[in-house]
Order: sequence, then C-alpha cells, then structure tokens
Amino acid sequence: MKKLILIFTFISGVIASSNSLAQKDSTHIGFILANLYSERWHKDMSYFKEKANELGAKVTFIDCFDSEEEQANAARKLVQLDVDCIVFVPIAISDKSVVAIARQAAIPVISYDRFVNSEDLDLYISFDSEHVGEMMAKQVTERLPAGNILFVGGPSSDFNSALVRKGVFSVLKREREKYEIKKVNTSDWSELSAFMTVQKYLEETKFKPDAIICSSDLLTTGVMYVLEEMGLMGDVLLTGQDGNLNICRQIIKGNVLMTVYKSNRKLAYTAAEAAVDIAKEGSLNKVDAGNYFMKVPAILKSTTVLNKENIDQMMTMLNIYSKEELYGAE
Repeated sequence: MKKLILIFTFISGVIASSNSLAQKDSTHIGFILANLYSERWHKDMSYFKEKANELGAKVTFIDCFDSEEEQANAARKLVQLDVDCIVFVPIAISDKSVVAIARQAAIPVISYDRFVNSEDLDLYISFDSEHVGEMMAKQVTERLPAGNILFVGGPSSDFNSALVRKGVFSVLKREREKYEIKKVNTSDWSELSAFMTVQKYLEETKFKPDAIICSSDLLTTGVMYVLEEMGLMGDVLLTGQDGNLNICRQIIKGNVLMTVYKSNRKLAYTAAEAAVDIAKEGSLNKVDAGNYFMKVPAILKSTTVLNKENIDQMMTMLNIYSKEELYGAE
C-alpha cells in the first residue's frame, strides 16, 4: 500500500517550452495536459515539444490536474497568450468548454487521445480504442477456455473507456456461454482508484476472477496490488494498455498476460505536425485525416500487442525499451 500513497507537488501549473526565445512571429501552440502524475503524459509532452520545436514552433503546456474547471481556465490562459492552435486532452466527453473558448477566439482546436463530443473540432487524433479492447479480449479467450472474467473500465465520462469496453464485449459476447463476466468502472485512470474499486468489488461479491481485463496499465498496476494482497499474483490473467515499463517487466515475469502498446511518439509527432499545419495554413495539408464520430476529421494510429512470446522481438523492432531496462533491477 505504501506504493499507492503518492504525493505530487507541482511548482507551477504552467510549463513553458524551452523554446521561449523563439521569434515573436513564430507559431505558438498551446497544449492542455490531463495531468502530470502519469508517466504517459510526460512522454507525450516531451515528444510533442520535440517535433513542434523541430518545425519552428514554440509550445506552452498547461497541466489541468484532471479538472474540467482547470481545463477551461487553461484554455482562457492560452487565449490570453494569443496561441495559434490549442491541443487538449479532454477530461470528459461532454465538456465542450475548451472547444467553445477556442472557437470564440477563432483559434483552431485539436482533441488529443480522447474524444470530446463537439462538431467544432478541427481534428481528433488518437488510437483505435475499440480495436484495443478487441485485442485484449482475444488474448484472454485464447488462454482461458472457460471461467470468470472481470472487466475493469476507466471513468465512464471518458469516451475511450467506452470504446475499449465496446471492443472487449464485442469479443466476449460471442463466447458468453463459456464465461461468467462482471464489470466495474474506476472513478479515474489511477492505480489507487483501480485498487480501491477492485478490492471493494471482490470483497463484497466474493467473485473469483480467472482473468481481469484492465483498460490501462495504471489500472493493471492497481489491480496487481489487490492480487498481491490476496496471494493470487500470477494466478489471474491480466491485461493492460500503454506498454508501461513496469507492466512490460511483469509480462516477462509472468504476472501480466499482455498489454497493448501505443506509440506515444507517433501520436505526439503527428499531432504536432497537424497543429503547426492548421496554425499556419488553416487546414491539414501534410496530414491526411478521415472522418470519425459526428464526421469530425480524425487520425487513428495503429497499436501492437505485447505478450511474453513476442516482447523481446517487439522491443527490438519498435525500439521501445532496452534489454537492460526490461531485465534490469527494478
């Protein structure tokens, strides 16, 4: 439990790009991050900044601390800074405030990784979350001919969580006579929320899962603490999503069945290219986009299954982690 008690101190909610000495007429992108307690968003921030700076743009990042109110405040701050484009990670699918604030100021806006329910988006860029759910469920059903499955979804306000669930159950419903299936949702994408949600559910229901399909690696990590306390680590099939280093290590150890790797670098690079393109030209010239929900221009990047059978090969092929990182001391 000590590992679950994390205290994060941020000196400032605003993190400015090191490219602050760029010329005044350079392209200025604003990026509103969901939070900075997650390893994932640090990576996205670094990759986005790298590509944007390479393209001659400067970036102002703002951490909204998983708060819809702070996200709206961040958008107003970026309007005051006269940015040329706003990129943001929506906290909730129904909260259109950032889009409305950007539109009122005639600033183009990109929804990053998560979808927000607005036709006024200039671009939605993410991964195919429904396919991610299908990949998770297929890996479990291939290993578990019959038994009990618990699905642990992220917050219901997150569109990606709903898409992962849709993908998972599109596979499981075809095999439902073989499994008893239960589902729960966490309040957010944190380890602590997953730990508390699953611990409470298993204690109250006495449900004994043979597999737990978790919608992200952070949730997988929280569930691992539950299984560790119950003495079931390694006995329950676990899935995840993101390809975090710790989860990749647990795959090698046999404690996690698989994770779905999503290239943060590719996503952030493509988003930076699109943001600069839209800011300069008013449209997407370098990046092709299809249509998504509500016919919003969209780019959905591909994903990769990582399991014990392919992880060494995929690490080399994708250049994600070194062997020293994977097999070294934790």
